[in-house]
Amino acid sequence: MTVYLIWIVVALVLLGTYHFFIWRRNRIRTRFRMKLTALFLLFVLIPTVPMTFIVANLITRGADLLLVPGIGEALNTSLETIKTQVEERGEAFLHVHDDYREWSTELLEQENIHAAGHYRLEGDGVVCHHSICLPKSSRFRRWMPRPETIHDVMTTRRISTIIPADEESNQSMMIVYRVLADSSVALAAYTIPAYVMDAREEVERAFGIYSTLSLIKESIIQKNLIWALAVLLVVGLALLSIATSRKISQGISEPIQALVGGMRRVAEGDLSVRVETKAKDEFQFLVESFNTMTQDLNTSRQKLLQAERLAAWQGVARQISHEIKNSLTPISISLRRFRDHFRDKQLLPSISDSLQAVEEELRSLEGMAKEFSEFARMPRPEKARLDINRVVQSVVHLMKPSCGSVKITMHIGEELPLVEADREQMKRLLNNIIKNAVEASHHKGTVVVTTRVCDTPGRSVEIEVRDKGEGMDEETLENLFRPYYTTKRRGTGLGLAIVQKIVEDHGGEIFVASQKGEGTRVRVCL
Repeated sequence: MTVYLIWIVVALVLLGTYHFFIWRRNRIRTRFRMKLTALFLLFVLIPTVPMTFIVANLITRGADLLLVPGIGEALNTSLETIKTQVEERGEAFLHVHDDYREWSTELLEQENIHAAGHYRLEGDGVVCHHSICLPKSSRFRRWMPRPETIHDVMTTRRISTIIPADEESNQSMMIVYRVLADSSVALAAYTIPAYVMDAREEVERAFGIYSTLSLIKESIIQKNLIWALAVLLVVGLALLSIATSRKISQGISEPIQALVGGMRRVAEGDLSVRVETKAKDEFQFLVESFNTMTQDLNTSRQKLLQAERLAAWQGVARQISHEIKNSLTPISISLRRFRDHFRDKQLLPSISDSLQAVEEELRSLEGMAKEFSEFARMPRPEKARLDINRVVQSVVHLMKPSCGSVKITMHIGEELPLVEADREQMKRLLNNIIKNAVEASHHKGTVVVTTRVCDTPGRSVEIEVRDKGEGMDEETLENLFRPYYTTKRRGTGLGLAIVQKIVEDHGGEIFVASQKGEGTRVRVCL
């Protein structure tokens, strides 16, 4: 018991020291873990230590009460007494009738012997000189002792064996051997009463139990192994509780620490952060909610920045449109006065051509000013339930005459759902996209306009414009929707910026795929 208490104290001191150093290493991050570990240890040790102490005491005292000195010797003496009493009949028969030539069936019946025989060990085999048995003992008619048995009899000078009952005879048989003067062996076999066998088995069973208890007492109790097992049990449960508390604390603290790190990065302005952890249950829901929040914040910030940039570009467009119109007005008035002054006079061809070129450039500048002005205004859409197929057909029919040798074909989807959209803005969107496709085709090829049911989640209708023109490189694709970015000699770079603004105002998405020399595919999902 003293050893038990000493080892329990030593184990607790070692565990406490180990966790103290862990706590010293990182006090903030291990505080919760230490509390949880201490709680688990208390839950395990408070009931386990006294319970193991009581059980070990009960086992020790019980063994002392059960193993009364002298019981083992008494049981062993009882077995020897039963064996001696059973052997007496055979030994008396072999001692009195030591001449096997006098044996007869009548003699066996008289002495209550079932079989008798005289044998000699020669080489590796047994030779039978004489054998006799009662008619009722059929199991001994062809029975011969084994050479090993005869050899043991010759060595120990006295041996007896018991043959258990079989199916033919439900009685056990005792065989008693005796070594004769001429180094031969005589034996006598007879039945053992059932009550004697039962008594012998009961005594053997009791002796076996007593021997087992004695072994337990000697090896476990007297050598204090019972207390060592108790210490191992307590220490094992303590280690199991520590491992369990560590697993649970990691499942709680790791997601929290990951969330703290993620929030710190969000506070620094990094909204692209995603927390990756092996959290489960409610903590997994918390982590996923945090990731969804940062993703939504990042999306909102991108939209806000884009809206701010667009507002800035619209302000620039408004100023440019104003300045162009201010300059165009006096130029147009002067040009008209010049035309009126020389209306009745013949101008030189060179002067007439110059005037025509100036007028064309003025018209181009007026168109550019109009485009800047439209981009600057960009009114909010007035949505109504709209059939996109009719809008597409209307725009294509109006544009066909101005497309020259470029063909425009339509693949109109059947039974498209109606969408909430502004008709005029949809026309403007389609006009800009188709116009770009026609210009990229360089007066040859075909532009295909397709409408279909959209397979993108949250969308219902898709408009696709595909051409086989010159295509775009990576740089052009990256800057495609940036205002004032253009690869055309007379372009303003506002067409696709207006398209993107219309798509965003309608809550849709636009996708552009292009490869240099193979054409472009524009998809608008509403």
